[in-house]
Amino acid sequence: ELRETARKELEDLQLKILFSNTVTRDSILYEVKAGDSLYKIAKAHNTTVELVMKSNGLTASTIFPAMKLKVVTAPFFIRVDRSDNRLELYEGEELIKTYAVATGANLSTPLGTFTIESKLEHPTWYHAGAIVPSGSPDNILGSRWLGFSLPKYGIHGTTLPESIGTHSTAGCVRMLDQEVEELYAIVPLKTKVEIVA
Repeated sequence: ELRETARKELEDLQLKILFSNTVTRDSILYEVKAGDSLYKIAKAHNTTVELVMKSNGLTASTIFPAMKLKVVTAPFFIRVDRSDNRLELYEGEELIKTYAVATGANLSTPLGTFTIESKLEHPTWYHAGAIVPSGSPDNILGSRWLGFSLPKYGIHGTTLPESIGTHSTAGCVRMLDQEVEELYAIVPLKTKVEIVA
């Protein structure tokens, strides 16, 4: 239990540093040039606009030349352990956060290495021929969708928080909304996801 508490405290600290303007070996201090936008800077450094904003305490996307911004440059990597319903987020080689997730009933979550190919806020759920809009109590995708290179599979939020930690999905990886929103802000498109047994 002590080890678990220490791990949690370390992860909280690592996220605090990630979301602060403290420049680490996995980030740079970037000087904004004329014509730059947050989107352009994020794309050039393979990061997300949300992470640049969070790291620099920006509440609006307005930037100006000579402004200095912390930009995270390390690649992120996700490992999902299907047997114990755990998702691990790595920054470079370093494990920075562990999340409890739900995975597929009857081992239906596919094993292998995939990439995140789509990111959606408040996704619409296309299920059994029906179109279930975001915000509908019948839409179980929650507030975010990170779609894999394997069509129809991805990481998403949930309207069923009590299912976290169980093998209960149709094959996707399900997270608490608050946690999937955090992950969504951190990882860019093309992030590698490895699912292990």
